[in-house]
Amino acid sequence: MPSWRRRVSARQSARYHRANPFHRIEAWTGSMWIPLWLWRLGTIICLGHHGAPCPRYDTSLDELEERMLRLTGSGQMDYATLSEDPTFGFAMPLLGDDLAMTVAHTNRMHQVPVFSCQCDNAPTKDIQLLRSGLYPSTSKNTKTVFSIQLLKHFQLMLVDGHVSVEKYMAILCRLTNYVFPGTVPDRGREITRTWQQYSYVTTLKRHGFGMSSAMLRPPSNGNFGLNHKFRADLELVVLLFDGCGFFVESKKVARHLLVAKDTPDVRHGSFPPLQIFILKSISLTGEDMCLTPGSEREEQAGTVDLQKGERQINMDLALSEACDATKAGQTLGLRFAYDINCQYCVNFHQRVGPGKPLSIPENMALLFVIGLFHVHGHKEECLARYAPTFVPGAGVCSGEIGESLWSTLNPIANMIRGMTLGHRIDTMEACMRDNNWKKVLGMVYWLISQHKRAKIGSKDASDDFDKLDKTPPDHLRQQWQADMEKANKGRFHDPKAMDVYMSAIDKGEALQDVHVRLMREEREIGKKRGIAKWLSTGFKLQEDQLKLESQILHSNMQLSSKVIVIERKHDSLLRRIKLWDTMGDELWEQLDLSSSSGDRVPSLDTCICEDQTTCACDLSEELRTLARVNMAQVKPKKSSLSTDASTMENPEDMLILLPSAVHTLPPYWVEVLDTEEVLRVAQAHDALEEVRVHVAHKSYLYRRDKGLATGHRGRATQYNQINDVERSLQQAVRRYGLATWVLKKMGRFEQHAELKDIQNKDVRAVTSVWDPNARGERDTELSWIFKAVRPNVASGSSNAPGQEDQGKKDKTGEEYIDDLIRINWICARSRKDRWEEELKMVESEMEWYVRYTLHRTLCAKQWAQDALSPGHKAYAMHQADMWRRLGSHAKSLFAKTPGVKVDVDIPVPDPVVKLDSDA
Repeated sequence: MPSWRRRVSARQSARYHRANPFHRIEAWTGSMWIPLWLWRLGTIICLGHHGAPCPRYDTSLDELEERMLRLTGSGQMDYATLSEDPTFGFAMPLLGDDLAMTVAHTNRMHQVPVFSCQCDNAPTKDIQLLRSGLYPSTSKNTKTVFSIQLLKHFQLMLVDGHVSVEKYMAILCRLTNYVFPGTVPDRGREITRTWQQYSYVTTLKRHGFGMSSAMLRPPSNGNFGLNHKFRADLELVVLLFDGCGFFVESKKVARHLLVAKDTPDVRHGSFPPLQIFILKSISLTGEDMCLTPGSEREEQAGTVDLQKGERQINMDLALSEACDATKAGQTLGLRFAYDINCQYCVNFHQRVGPGKPLSIPENMALLFVIGLFHVHGHKEECLARYAPTFVPGAGVCSGEIGESLWSTLNPIANMIRGMTLGHRIDTMEACMRDNNWKKVLGMVYWLISQHKRAKIGSKDASDDFDKLDKTPPDHLRQQWQADMEKANKGRFHDPKAMDVYMSAIDKGEALQDVHVRLMREEREIGKKRGIAKWLSTGFKLQEDQLKLESQILHSNMQLSSKVIVIERKHDSLLRRIKLWDTMGDELWEQLDLSSSSGDRVPSLDTCICEDQTTCACDLSEELRTLARVNMAQVKPKKSSLSTDASTMENPEDMLILLPSAVHTLPPYWVEVLDTEEVLRVAQAHDALEEVRVHVAHKSYLYRRDKGLATGHRGRATQYNQINDVERSLQQAVRRYGLATWVLKKMGRFEQHAELKDIQNKDVRAVTSVWDPNARGERDTELSWIFKAVRPNVASGSSNAPGQEDQGKKDKTGEEYIDDLIRINWICARSRKDRWEEELKMVESEMEWYVRYTLHRTLCAKQWAQDALSPGHKAYAMHQADMWRRLGSHAKSLFAKTPGVKVDVDIPVPDPVVKLDSDA
């Protein structure tokens, strides 16, 4: 017999389990142990009178247990009768007066006789059950109860483990009867209803009947994973938290949707308007939610359901209700972060304001922001207009997006999709409350780590700015500072005021813009459609061939991991080449590309090293030898585009048969060749722009550390930065060489006088930037790459050097470098200011956290003073002690953080006193 089993008599076991009627026991049959239920030993539960029978029964507990044994027929137990019973005798026989009751506990389901108190002043049976720690599933004719321990356990499993009711009940049934779980009564509906009530009551208790604190700066986002299926049964929806929690009141939402209308979308970002396809079986498509940056706390009354996708009217309601619930009107302003604010803010005041269905406080300045997570996917102008990097007072925003929060809520998506609306909202409310509570517990350690990060970031940003601040003269710095202040004042009325943060030099029409223009011309003029796309795809394939060849050149193919990466890229590139070939076959059905021949792209390497005596670029003979070894390690692929179908070659060596590469040009490709010329010129200028950016970046890095320019690259971080810049520069030079080589082959290179061959001297760092005092700098001429003007293809004209188009300036002479320094100065100044703000905000939040715990402590003590019973007072004092401990712990940790001083007095704990016996 195992040591953890102890054999006792039935009566002894019944007496042992009077204080623990839900313990699991087993019976010894003489050869093995089998499960047994305590009701068969006479175990009962008496409500009221501290577990003793009510005096109205006029009997002792022993006599009452003996009476139950006689009623159930378990006095003389015959284990042989249980041999064919898969439940091992779980069900009790029918007893009068609703004595038999099913109890769900954390270890399994039980059936126990329950005797209620029959005194004249006794409360109803459901109240007696609650006082005994058992939550009834119904208030009348109660047949099933749940222990408070089970409800607490299920609450944690739901909000932290995202375990559904069905799965939890399945686990409970298996704990009850592992072999025959289907014989255990399923109480899924009952636990759903009971948990909703329990969650509601405990929330009111913990928060003082709905007390909440106002939060600032609520940004927003939409989640389409938390949708809801349409239910045909249309059950009665009971919303316990309707308007009292995170969700907006349902009646208010219905009234708003009846009168509110969306305004037309504005095509502004680099993405098409949001399109949501609504299925007939989906009644709700997701959620819009307001959060607090930094802590990512969900805001009270800041969540709304999305009925037909992410519409402006849903977000308007969420923002308006969040402002009202958090008393944002008492603040000076609000920064509202939303991933499509560039579209959302355009007609915002036509939908929200005085005389409109919704309004926001009139005295509150509202600033629209796009989080850094999203703004980099927008157009270039969106960065300056909406990025928090250029918003005074924003600090280094953390948690300004909802995606990190949705990642914790998305696991419940499948679970809540088929729930009733009331159960769905209660489940989401519970998960949101738990998220906020976990953030409260983890905020202390996050603030300490963020403070260390802010100190380092502030010092680095300040050092970088101080170095850059020495370059421009005083009058330019003053002018730039005045431009920044003017732009930040004007951005509240027009976000375009922030365009001063952008380059004032016209970059012309980029390759992507030319591609779009040519596609539009194909559609409007009636040309053969798909030619521009086919040509642009071929350009991309050629550029990717150059990148893959460079990667093979710098990879150690002796390592299997490197070989796997290269092989995967080979397969991907080969598939894309075949798709491009298929696209060409569909465009030119009369042309057999497989029988055509053309010229391969030659070596396009140009040395970019500052010191050619120690050349380390791809032209060195050592790297060439290594490249030949690396190429031999890669297995060739069979090309469908090769002139000889039997030959095997790697994708980076395959011939891309564009019109410029074909030896014999078909007549119907003459016009296509003209289109390729337009795209090639745009490709050359795009690559030239990249070369300018990388040369300027290299000049900036040299100015920060002149040792890098002289070959003393001791610091690993900056050395790696220079290597990355030079590697990107080499790739841009190759891309430019590809475009110019094709133009020369077409015989049209001379027609574009602004384009020249790039030499080593053209890609060296600009000495006037990083070493203006160098000898001979006065007579040094700026490279032609900074003077090349991109032709205005859209209007059919080209601006010659010295001419200026309307609006922005052309890139001529010293203006490019001057504008580069201006943009870098503004960005460095903004970065410095944001990190200084972040450091101040983190230090302030440390004090705010301690003050918040002090506030909650005092509130709980006030509850204790106003308590109606000793039990209420004890719970209130427990809450006060919990918040006091949190504040004291936080203050002690903050005090250990260098440079932080939290001047908040934490109350001393109340003295421990001996309670009276009648208290």
